[in-house]
Amino acid sequence: MPDGVPTFEKFSAKKKAAYLKALREGTHRTTASRSVGVSHALVCMYRQAFPQFALEEEQADMEANGTVEDALFQAACSG
Repeated sequence: MPDGVPTFEKFSAKKKAAYLKALREGTHRTTASRSVGVSHALVCMYRQAFPQFALEEEQADMEANGTVEDALFQAACSG
């Protein structure tokens, strides 16, 4: 972190994609960050630095929530 500015080299495009995939599958953000080999703090800094990523992250969370809601609805309807 030169001059207090974070670098995001560890959070490569491949790791970002895997992180977002994990979120879509319902994994908690902290667990998802660990699963791709980066700290949750790094992901938080990245989110602050790149608002578009924050939107992608929120969309992934919403997809996971939708899956859970659908499953709950189906269970309620089937008795």
